[in-house]
Amino acid sequence: MFNRKKIKHLEEQLVQLQNKFEEEIYYTSKAANPLFGKRVYELKKLLNLYALDQKIKWFGTHGDGGYLLIDDLSNSDTLISGGIGDNDSFEREIAPYIKQIQMFDHTIKNYQVPASNSKFHQLKISEHNGLNEISIEKIATDNPSEDYLLKLDIEGDEWAVLDSLETVFLDKFRQIIVEFHYFNRGIQFDFPRIVRVLEKLMINHSPFSIHANNHGKYMYFGDQSFPQTLEIGFARNRSYELRLEKEVSRHTLQHQNAEEYEEFLLW
Repeated sequence: MFNRKKIKHLEEQLVQLQNKFEEEIYYTSKAANPLFGKRVYELKKLLNLYALDQKIKWFGTHGDGGYLLIDDLSNSDTLISGGIGDNDSFEREIAPYIKQIQMFDHTIKNYQVPASNSKFHQLKISEHNGLNEISIEKIATDNPSEDYLLKLDIEGDEWAVLDSLETVFLDKFRQIIVEFHYFNRGIQFDFPRIVRVLEKLMINHSPFSIHANNHGKYMYFGDQSFPQTLEIGFARNRSYELRLEKEVSRHTLQHQNAEEYEEFLLW
């Protein structure tokens, strides 16, 4: 008999197989559909970068697991962190400066929290609430706070999760850090969702850091190119004075994810 947990595991395996199949069949094509190049061009126009006067600081290891944050952390902040894996250096370093950390990852067991103000839940962050999954709205409701921070590194689920959230709810978060996966697949098969999610985020927030994860691939679509994975930090507009930058470039404090590979240029 298959229980719910076993079915969920099989579903995740099927998604991984689908991703691999699509990558092998579609993304290696040397004759990319020109429409995809047009979509990449539209995506680049959408993703502008903004500067601010506050100090920006790196938290976490120098590579995967570390992220840039605006250095205004407060003991009234709650961090909702989705995706821990085998690296909690980001959460460990910011724990002393904030009220609490609520950590979520359904893929790991027997995890020891990094600090006394941290709590771990073996749950999947989802657009739904269920036996083994939880929505960000419920997490915030269960953990009232004066202000919130959000970090998502949930291996592609971020698109559905963010798509399900209302703009007024997203405004609760002063900073939002997201590692966006599978732009290659999304540009070809789910472009409306990519645009919808990014436009929704940028109603009340603006990107203060944009970085291509060089563990992924750099993809070519017609006469355009784009990274497979982007790490983007968003600042809430009403909390900061933001100035539009002339170009999108890597922040000077940004560490590349894989030292053994060349860093990807942006646009």
